Amino acid sequence: MPKQPWCDELVDFLESQDGYSVCLLTAPNRDNATGKQRWIRKNLPQFYDEKRYLIGPAKSFCASPDSILIDDRGKNCDDFIAAGGRAIVFPAPWNSWSDWKDSLEAVKIRFNIIKRKLLMTETCICKIDRYVEFMPLKIHQGRVDNPNCPVHGV
Repeated sequence: MPKQPWCDELVDFLESQDGYSVCLLTAPNRDNATGKQRWIRKNLPQFYDEKRYLIGPAKSFCASPDSILIDDRGKNCDDFIAAGGRAIVFPAPWNSWSDWKDSLEAVKIRFNIIKRKLLMTETCICKIDRYVEFMPLKIHQGRVDNPNCPVHGV
């Protein structure tokens, strides 16, 4: 399989994102794992040299709340999301996003949307954590700024 013309630009885009590590997840048929490894060594040597690739059928095994899978198979994306990750379907003729003219731009847009959502969630969690840390101190001193706010467990 030849390297797609958008491949290097996509890798460069993903590797330029702060806070993300890029790893290849590939699920070849049983008889082609060695061929896939040769393809990675030839076409994406940085992944091969740094051992940033996994060959196996279950991409969803790598799912976590802050991981993002980019895949051209909707089923892989669905499984990844069901396992707790986030996913972007890469537009291809065989999937539901085939009408996108600029596949790479579509992935960048979706990636940035997910990244913003993750940052917003992280910011909210940090604010809640700070509030929870601060709240017992206020209660301990016998002060609650809003007496109408129910405080449970005190």
